[in-house]
Amino acid sequence: MKHYLVFFPLFFILFNSSSSQTKCYPWKEVEKSGVTFNELDSTYTDATNADTTMLTAFKGREDEFGKAWKKLLQDISTFLWKNSFRWDSLTQCFNVFYFDSDGTIDYYFYNIKDFTKTEQYEKLMNEFIKDYKFPLTAETKFKQCGSAIFQDKKEKK
Repeated sequence: MKHYLVFFPLFFILFNSSSSQTKCYPWKEVEKSGVTFNELDSTYTDATNADTTMLTAFKGREDEFGKAWKKLLQDISTFLWKNSFRWDSLTQCFNVFYFDSDGTIDYYFYNIKDFTKTEQYEKLMNEFIKDYKFPLTAETKFKQCGSAIFQDKKEKK
């Protein structure tokens, strides 16, 4: 009986931690995340907004945020490259990130048309998200979306 009492909590912890690892989802499969965009959008503040009258997480720090956003996209590109992921051609990706106030990525949704490397991309992005922290923090949870064009680095000869 004692073995069962030890095994069950251990199994529960392992199962819970392994199932909570997934934070990367294709745009069209948002329901797999267990939340909706409406729920997320009501919980997370826009990081920045073209409408300067709106309350945003980085009001007055837009330039600083822009540099940090660019760094995030570069860090993704570098991580994927180092892990042997190749785009094979210029690839446009629409990204939506939901961050905790400390910069931890809570959710990441992406949309890439005619994408054939979904499984490899999601596996690597979940690995990336696990350890990555956005370089800025805010007083509230925040979200940012935007398109990026990814391409393979040029091989040094």
